[in-house]
Amino acid sequence: MNATSGEDVGDRLDGHFFAFEEAVGFGGAFVDLKHICLNLRRLGMRVTVARSYEDPCWDPLVATGCTILTHTRWNLAEHLWRRHNTDRRIRMVAYGAEQLALNVPIGVRYGLWARKHGVTVVFCNNAFTRNTGGVLASQIARCPLYSYNQGVPDGSGGYRQMLRVVDRHFTVSNYVREHELRFGTDPSRTETLYPGVDPAPDPTLTEPRRQDGRVRVGMVAVFTAWKGHLAFLQAFAQVAAQAPEADAWLFGKALPTEPETPARIRAEIVRLGLEDRVRLVEGRTRPETIYPEVDFTVHCSTLPEPFGRVVVEPMAYRRPVIAANSGGPLEVIRDGQNGYLVDPGKPAELADRILRFVRDRPHRLACGERAFQDVARRFSYPAVLEPLIHHLRADAERRRRAASPPR
Repeated sequence: MNATSGEDVGDRLDGHFFAFEEAVGFGGAFVDLKHICLNLRRLGMRVTVARSYEDPCWDPLVATGCTILTHTRWNLAEHLWRRHNTDRRIRMVAYGAEQLALNVPIGVRYGLWARKHGVTVVFCNNAFTRNTGGVLASQIARCPLYSYNQGVPDGSGGYRQMLRVVDRHFTVSNYVREHELRFGTDPSRTETLYPGVDPAPDPTLTEPRRQDGRVRVGMVAVFTAWKGHLAFLQAFAQVAAQAPEADAWLFGKALPTEPETPARIRAEIVRLGLEDRVRLVEGRTRPETIYPEVDFTVHCSTLPEPFGRVVVEPMAYRRPVIAANSGGPLEVIRDGQNGYLVDPGKPAELADRILRFVRDRPHRLACGERAFQDVARRFSYPAVLEPLIHHLRADAERRRRAASPPR
């Protein structure tokens, strides 16, 4: 599970990789971009990231020589979307205003910068509809545009129009790829680029948690409604009544657009009488400070997860996972082998699977070992980046041929 140097995936790579990042610094989309950039730097490629927020999460990239640029971002349209009761026409007007007032000037600025500094590819992380400035920048810089779609596209008219200017589509899972193909993307230019996982910085962190008479169930998810904290608590109330040794730790961080969600979770804990059995751990986001503290984890999203980084991360620490039976987890979990697949909307079914892991330690450890082996084989860095690196190499070869004088 140890990360290897870039030389393990081939020779050094020429070019200048310009990434646009709009995801929050503690989210999976940022973690993916971080490892993409770090591995490309190991290969010798120049890397620049345009980002819209300040956070210490950028420090590792700066330390390796990445250039970090800053721009402003408005979140009005996204905030209206999260309210669910705002008329679509109002949301589209807000989105259009953000494009004209903010993203077009950003695109022009970065496009001119890219031409001046020899950018060879623009990479829109977390979908190009959130990085329209990057789309415009790629056109001005006259370089290929790559998109890494980490969510299910909505198929709107604007989305379908923008599909035409993307040269290479990467999707976070086959589930997302199938959705994107429905909206007219070319299958030959669309492929899955699975996220990788952070290896445990210390191998001892993957060992079973010290036996102390308790079995600790973990749930790791930002505190937003669709991640299913309330569904988990309903199931865990049944577990707590039958297994006095079981505790639950909920790790997460509030979203700026949903400050009320943690309060709702706390209120549900009180309502169910679980104050002594459930702990809310806010702000702890590094995997090495989370997964060694639990015996297994539960993923409980009530909407299909595009991939589910919090499904593969605990597996890298030999923790099996009970995951929602839709979306990306279907491509990761082998039911009954490295975890379980359940419907979060069925509390009794979820409680039954949790109780199985609580009561059967040998089975839990065996599933955890199989989970670890699966992650090492399928989701380790830098192997998961090979599709991206392959196309960057092909672009570099085309540039060399174009620059060579005819014989």
